[in-house]
Amino acid sequence: MNTIRLKPFPFSLKDKAKTWLQNIRSGSIRAWDEMQQQFLKKFFPSHRTNSFKRQITTFTQKLGETFY
Repeated sequence: MNTIRLKPFPFSLKDKAKTWLQNIRSGSIRAWDEMQQQFLKKFFPSHRTNSFKRQITTFTQKLGETFY
């Protein structure tokens, strides 16, 4: 299952993510879980995701803003 996910993964990337993947030492990531962890750590660090979660959970309608 790991190989099935790892093989096509490079084709789903572009720009900074593709450059990041190309600069990883060959063979340093051997499992999908490792790839997923490293990718999320690089592009979606915990402070960023926590900020998004906070924005979602504290969503409010602004003055003068229509409902829709």
